[in-house]
Amino acid sequence: NLNTINCYYEIEIPNVFTPNQDNINDFWIIKNIDYYPKAEVYIYTRWGKEIFKSKGYETPWDGIYNGKILPSGNYYYIIILNNGTPAHTGNVSIYR
Repeated sequence: NLNTINCYYEIEIPNVFTPNQDNINDFWIIKNIDYYPKAEVYIYTRWGKEIFKSKGYETPWDGIYNGKILPSGNYYYIIILNNGTPAHTGNVSIYR
């Protein structure tokens, strides 16, 4: 008879980052997302335009879209861990 323990790592989603190349908080780091290699991350402008997507999150978002630095402001995310839990949604702000 085997007993199994379900391990669950809660992700921590920051609501702001400062991608200004000072090597402090330059990337949107989602703590513990590496425990979910099948996670999907989507980021949108306030008008609904997709500006970032990732299957897995090995390379954190740097606030750049199509080679251009995005302006300070609010952006919206959907994070799907693909582990049967509801999607995480919310907003993240860029401050430059």
